[in-house]
Order: sequence, then structure tokens, then C-alpha cells
Amino acid sequence: MAKANMKKVGNVKYLSDMSYSFNKGYILIDDVLFLIGNNRSVDDSWPVDGNTEEQMVISARKEADINLKTSITIDDAKVYSAGTVADEGELITVEESFQRMDPEEQDGYDDLIDYFGKD
Repeated sequence: MAKANMKKVGNVKYLSDMSYSFNKGYILIDDVLFLIGNNRSVDDSWPVDGNTEEQMVISARKEADINLKTSITIDDAKVYSAGTVADEGELITVEESFQRMDPEEQDGYDDLIDYFGKD
């Protein structure tokens, strides 16, 4: 995906460019903007519209009423899933969520993966 035009969208960072772990601030995952607070918890979230990265960031700023100087990090590396982050209420990966499940839940999840044929 092409990186967004900075002049139109303001301060944007990309997760793939970061040499450290994202812990706090605004992050755009899939088509949802999350505000991540202390301890990686979700403080708020907004659905965003758009077919391009640029359109999505513009929509995110409008929905969350964020100025152009405030940084939005884009999960261009697809490290996170909006569904998992929303379900868990914190910034964690699908794998981290899976590891927290009890064995019975993991078996059920594995059965779904087998049924739908996804790896």
C-alpha cells in the first residue's frame, strides 16, 4: 500500500517503520481508529471510511476530531486485527489472544480454522 500524502493527512507514522513497539496513542488498524492509553488499553475507537490510506486517515481525523499535528500510526504491517483489539479491549495480537485462551477455547478455535480451511 502506498504511503499517504503527508500534506493532506497530517502527522502519520507507519508501524513497519518503527524500531520500537507501539504502546500509546492513535493507531489505525484495518478500518478502525483506536486510541490506546496506558498499559495498551483501548480508551476509544472510531470506524473510518475510505478506499485508500489517505482517505482513511482523513476520515479518522474527522471522526475523532484530531488535528493534523497529532500523530496517527498506521498498522501497515498488519500486526493487529481490529476485531481482536476491540474484543480484548487492549492492543494485543491475534496470537497473544489465542495464548490467553484456556485449552478448551483453543480446541474450539482450531476446529473453526479446520472447518473454514484457514491457516
